[in-house]
Amino acid sequence: MIQIKDAAFSMCLKFPRQAIKENAMLRVAMLLYSILGASLAGTFMIVALVIGQDTARPIIISAVLGFVAAIPLALVVAKKLTA
Repeated sequence: MIQIKDAAFSMCLKFPRQAIKENAMLRVAMLLYSILGASLAGTFMIVALVIGQDTARPIIISAVLGFVAAIPLALVVAKKLTA
């Protein structure tokens, strides 16, 4: 007999509807992150340039902050869309 120790697979066997719903939410979140991450990074970069931070370091930091800020935002929006 073969034992499967994959947590995601065992969750699918126990709670298939919940696993499918979470899988769909993560797919939507990844799609939203690709859009929101670029949008927020661009917005934060524009803000950095408008306030006079025109060297490479503040622009890169603002872009990274935009991508990081998009992670929880994408998860919240995906959760609301798939609810």
